[in-house]
Order: sequence, then structure tokens, then C-alpha cells
Amino acid sequence: MGLAFLLTPKHAADGFYFEENKLDFIAAAYDQAIKVNPEIADNVHLQMIEFTGEMATLTQKRKDTLFKMSAKNYWNIIGREKYPALAQIAKPITEMICTSAAAERTWSTFGFIHSRLRNRLTNERVKKLVFFIHK
Repeated sequence: MGLAFLLTPKHAADGFYFEENKLDFIAAAYDQAIKVNPEIADNVHLQMIEFTGEMATLTQKRKDTLFKMSAKNYWNIIGREKYPALAQIAKPITEMICTSAAAERTWSTFGFIHSRLRNRLTNERVKKLVFFIHK
């Protein structure tokens, strides 16, 4: 989550968290690169250092531009050219949908099926019924 936040240009342009957590974010990017493609991990590490350095020293005009730009556009247009290895891990991370709606819907269905009146259902049977409904 923190890495997605950092790799979103409008948040990175703020730069308020770079001083205290900069090394943690760089390490997280390296770890993610090893999982995705170990061959680019060293380049991701170097490009992450360069990216955080650039974001910390932006002019106000450049910050204003980044505040208006989505992460998807940044990594497809600018980031792909400047930081090709970092863009490989940044694009999927910043495009993830972070929501708990599916989990909440599942728990709601579970509560409907496994009620006080139907409390003798086994866990396996409840699981089958919940996932049958959500197909």
C-alpha cells in the first residue's frame, strides 16, 4: 500500500514522507521487483533512488502538473521513458483497485445463510452455499 502511495506522482510530489521512510520505500520496491522479475531488481533499486530524489526536488510548476496527472498516465507517458524498470512494477501496483466491497458482500451473504435459525449447518456446507451464490 505504501509503495503504491509513493509511486503515485501526486502523492510523491508532496515529498513529506521521503526523509523518514525513503529507505523503506526503496527496499519495498526492490523486494517487489524480485517477486515480479528478478532480472530488473537492481535497475529498479537504482531508478527508485533516482525517482525519490527527483520527486523531492521538484519545482512548484512541475508539482502542479503532477497533481493533475493520474498515476496511470504518468507511468505510461513519463515514467516509461525515464524509469523503464521501475515502470514495470509501478504500473500494476498503481492500477490495483483497493476496496473491501467484495469481502463485505461475501460476509453479508454468509450472515444471511448462517443465521440463528440455520446454525446447524457445517462450515463446509455454508462455504459451498456462499460461493455458489456469488458465482
